[in-house]
Amino acid sequence: MSALIHHFVVHRLVVSGEDKLSIIPRDKCLAVTPEIESLAHQINHSFNSKPGKGVGHFTEEAAGGEDTIPFKTSLAEFMHAQKERVDNLEDIFHAFTLTSGDKLIKALTDTGTVQTGFLIFCQYEFLATQYLMITLLNTRSHVEINQALELNAREHLDLAKMQLAVRIDLTQLEIQPEQKRYVSFIKGLMGRKVSDFFMDFIGCEELVDIKQQNKQLISSVDAYLASENLDREEQQQHRDEVKSYFKEKIDSGESLSIKELSGRLSPDRM
Repeated sequence: MSALIHHFVVHRLVVSGEDKLSIIPRDKCLAVTPEIESLAHQINHSFNSKPGKGVGHFTEEAAGGEDTIPFKTSLAEFMHAQKERVDNLEDIFHAFTLTSGDKLIKALTDTGTVQTGFLIFCQYEFLATQYLMITLLNTRSHVEINQALELNAREHLDLAKMQLAVRIDLTQLEIQPEQKRYVSFIKGLMGRKVSDFFMDFIGCEELVDIKQQNKQLISSVDAYLASENLDREEQQQHRDEVKSYFKEKIDSGESLSIKELSGRLSPDRM
């Protein structure tokens, strides 16, 4: 099942001649073509494939500054416009990405970090859940050869080296904000320090360690299977169900849940 892409925008972060970071904005959202749908799918797949992601929520005192509206406030305004089904929603989303780009540059400047590349915003729907993906990607050159045996250099987005990305579950943010698990982000090989400034720009606070949480869940499942008086075939069926559940969650980039898993194994147990 493919995702439904609602809005897709890309801007570019560059270093100016004065050694200052600036943004080269796109003038409007990209039309959702099959190529854009494919790219959005690849970005989401790359994000899901990254190990060690963190989860969290917007802080109560999200960074904004005296003259800057916090990211969560700008996002809330867009979500309200979407709920009201305003006519110029695409323009509102585009404006939201521009103000967000300015916030990112401020976060980079405040931390003395230099990061350039293509800043992508993608709002999409998958399995009745609304998401917002934000990632900063660089490019990688490759060489193409045409039918006349001529070589041409081309640039493509380097998805394999995605390190700066956040995905916001807009549906959970709207209906279950108290869960504080609606933001997921790539922590990187060196922990959250790799993306501190990226989290700061949206005002995110990490909640739990998914990797540790999943280890605890696996231990609980092992204890459950050991405590039940099951024959060999039943044990294997349960293990197959657990394996299938784990794979679904890993592929979707979601965390594991004891309650959800227990409902699969037995409605009245665990």
